[in-house]
Amino acid sequence: MQFLTFFIFVFLLVSSSPLSSGSTASFQGKSLTFIQSKLECQSVTQIYPVTIISKLFSSVPKREYAIQNIDLNFSGTDMYNRSSFNLLVGRSASGKTTILRAVSGTEPPASGKVILNGIDLYPSSIEYKNKDQLLPIPKPIMIDSKPDCFDKKTTVMERIIAAAPAQSELLNEQKDIIKLVACEYSRMVNLSSGEIKGLPSELSPSGQYLFGIAIACMESSFSTLVGRSFKDYTSYNNMMVGKAEIQVPCPVLLLDELLDSETSAVASTVGKGLHNLARQGGIVLAATHRPEFLKGLADQIITMNGGKLLTIKK
Repeated sequence: MQFLTFFIFVFLLVSSSPLSSGSTASFQGKSLTFIQSKLECQSVTQIYPVTIISKLFSSVPKREYAIQNIDLNFSGTDMYNRSSFNLLVGRSASGKTTILRAVSGTEPPASGKVILNGIDLYPSSIEYKNKDQLLPIPKPIMIDSKPDCFDKKTTVMERIIAAAPAQSELLNEQKDIIKLVACEYSRMVNLSSGEIKGLPSELSPSGQYLFGIAIACMESSFSTLVGRSFKDYTSYNNMMVGKAEIQVPCPVLLLDELLDSETSAVASTVGKGLHNLARQGGIVLAATHRPEFLKGLADQIITMNGGKLLTIKK
């Protein structure tokens, strides 16, 4: 297993240029394409019941509208106006985490739309006449801590590969494609060949974060979408034997103050990996109280205040 994953990683480094959205690479006669993600929030509003008790005992101001009429657009399709790596800033209770929860589906919005690659993620019901024509859609994944790094039996690469769900249902050819994608994500977030061959416990602090981000990339690209059948609406239906082109959706990652307690050096190293991932077609939306750690790497800084969008600075 270790030899196979290392061989695929070396194959990628020596025989293919870095994959960007819409670009392709060939492996075992197939064309692998990473589909660039585009995320939109249209008039997204979230409402929480406010009681007298909650007002009296809360350490932060309470209001009925946690977020109100939020309109945002995240995409890397326009190289002159990128918005693939984004920071959400603002005081506590300004609405940063509520936006992340609305996008992730943890708390679907009370009103408004969250649209990912042209599909409304959280309608009450959806029916599709021809599911074979659906494009692969990633699942937004929230990250708020490091992954478990105490495993002393499984290598970093084996853990990243295993993050793609329900592999027992797949054919060997499809599993090989998953290994290829895992190697690509490891490269995108700047994990070295030495790091992926080692154990998670041997990683540096920044390496542990990058390891967790690579795992989240696999979960995002290969997980089911909320409320959808696994076989109907995932990347796996684009990995069937005999298909000449394999489409993998670039991940959508939601970071909830992930690096706020770290040193600037660790945050900067992880930020470079996130920046590179965003340039390859992924979407990164990071809520933070320490924007100075990532300011030089982000495409835009979104300031929230009282549940409302205050400013967007490129």
